Amino acid sequence: MKDKVIKLCKKIFDDENATVRGYVIRVLCSLLLAVIVAGAFEVRCNRDILGLPKEQQGLFEVAYHMDGATYVAEFDTRYVDKVRIEYDSNWSTKFDILSTNVDTGAQYLTEDHNYAFFNVSVHRIEQEVSKIELYNPVIEEIATGLGVGVGVNVTHIYIDNRAEINYGRVILVTMFVFSVMMLVLCSKLLTGKMERMFLFVAIGMGIGYFAIVPSQKIAWDEGIHFRMAYETTLQPEVTYNEYSLQHSNDALMWRLNFTQSYEEKLLLDEFLDENISYDADTRGAVTVGHKKFKIANIGYVPSGIGLTIGRLLKLDYTDLFRLGRIFNFAAYVALAYFAIRRCKIGKVPMTLIALMPTLMSTAVAYSRDAMLNGLALLSMSYLIAMFVEKEEQISWKNYMIFAVSMFLVCKIKAIYAPLLLLVLLIPKDRFKDKKTMYIMKGGVFLIAFLLVASFMLPAVDPNNTSIGDSRGGDTSGARQMAHIFGAPVAYAKLLLTSIETNFINYTFGMEGLGRLGQIMNIVHPELLPVILFLAAILDRNDKKVDILPKLGIIAMSFVIICFVWTSMYLSFTEVGANQIAGVQGRYFIPIVYPLLLLLNTDKITVNLNRRVLNTVFIAILVFIEYHSMYNVLNTICA
Repeated sequence: MKDKVIKLCKKIFDDENATVRGYVIRVLCSLLLAVIVAGAFEVRCNRDILGLPKEQQGLFEVAYHMDGATYVAEFDTRYVDKVRIEYDSNWSTKFDILSTNVDTGAQYLTEDHNYAFFNVSVHRIEQEVSKIELYNPVIEEIATGLGVGVGVNVTHIYIDNRAEINYGRVILVTMFVFSVMMLVLCSKLLTGKMERMFLFVAIGMGIGYFAIVPSQKIAWDEGIHFRMAYETTLQPEVTYNEYSLQHSNDALMWRLNFTQSYEEKLLLDEFLDENISYDADTRGAVTVGHKKFKIANIGYVPSGIGLTIGRLLKLDYTDLFRLGRIFNFAAYVALAYFAIRRCKIGKVPMTLIALMPTLMSTAVAYSRDAMLNGLALLSMSYLIAMFVEKEEQISWKNYMIFAVSMFLVCKIKAIYAPLLLLVLLIPKDRFKDKKTMYIMKGGVFLIAFLLVASFMLPAVDPNNTSIGDSRGGDTSGARQMAHIFGAPVAYAKLLLTSIETNFINYTFGMEGLGRLGQIMNIVHPELLPVILFLAAILDRNDKKVDILPKLGIIAMSFVIICFVWTSMYLSFTEVGANQIAGVQGRYFIPIVYPLLLLLNTDKITVNLNRRVLNTVFIAILVFIEYHSMYNVLNTICA
């Protein structure tokens, strides 16, 4: 029996002798185990309800009375999984909920922020209580004043002790267990080609994200980006109605509040599908023509295609909303896949970067950052290959892929134009002839010059009043530039101090790579720079980046960093302020990969198994990201 068990384990875990049939069996077994674990975990999450007496399971309305301005519901001590509150209101509301167990004196105080579009709150209690008090039911203030009423009137209070299957949680746990099992059982198959590893892990994470995020804003400026994608369509015009205008208004979306339970997530979808139509005959319809295509809007094309297909198929609004996100995600995954495939040095660091929470969470949302990041990885992959493939001449195909992808990156955000200038450092023997070298180098120099001029000239124009924060405040690009010229030493000190203080955090750390959109931060963000640096140092092959390109990377990255900080000082910082506002780590993502290559060295000897090492790096990131996604689930759709 012992020998049979050992033989079976060797068949399962031995990657070296695995056949195609063996891998198929491993995949099916991994998926089966993942489904079983997810099902068992779902039962565990409902164990408190399933263990209750039958008479305490279900939905029960409880009586309440007013104590001054406080709603008070009292009942026999019992387990309360969730409290369901129905109320009259016409905008976002907030309750302070105090749950008390009068037998033990234990009290639990929580805040309940409710979504603006419906008048129901399903709030988790998950305690033995006998009294629930609703303090300070108010309509939350919003800057524009749209929809603000005069008060909140609670109409019904229910105890909700119903067991449920949270399909978002089931899918998330399934994908996590399946990913871990595949990393263990099929590590050779996946790590043999890192682009294959990326594709598998990224699709799994994408499915997990789409299963848990609600149909509302989760990323920076997503309302704006949704409208741009919605109007970047193959059809001649698009239609909004009253609710879709609010749902896509970025100034309002960030104040509509996240859902706080799985029931509220479903209620939001139900409300949006019932009240939003994109047909021209819908009540309160506002029809606008599609936006004329501009190269700068290339980041909206994938999600725009998805939205166009959804409209042609007449999908419900929430399915339409998700489809646009899915197409954006698919475009990012495709670009990152080909970037990793082309990568000749630093494959593992690039794979880790492409899977980082900031990049993945913007890819599953409406954000042109998805296309920007994917194109940046692709262009840098082709550029670095030009430096390290010393035996091959640069082909026009590879040059054009780099030039076009980097040009598109710069059309989205021109501040990355200095990266084009790295081509000037490629040795002349890498080109077919002098004519080809002059054309290639001259072309990127001209493009970089025009791109830099496109955002530098307006900034130094004293008559330009368009630069500044449209949301208000004492901001003015022209006046701020005059302030810089008036005190250049003081600004240089402010700039360098800001960079020194935030560099690691904004590039390799939590602010740069560890943000789950605007929902929350990840767990264990301190591990991100650790695994990136180790992966960059230990990722050895027979190719390396020479000292001159490394110096160029340092110089151009520093220029870009200064551009980012200065652009935020001009646009989002009050004139004369002694700190720079508006800087976000996501702006530095395009320079993270080339900066990591500075750690590439042949001075360190690594005797560890490369396949095991790569698997460990990916496994750590998988754990961090899925753990963080589970925290998101517990926050907005548990």
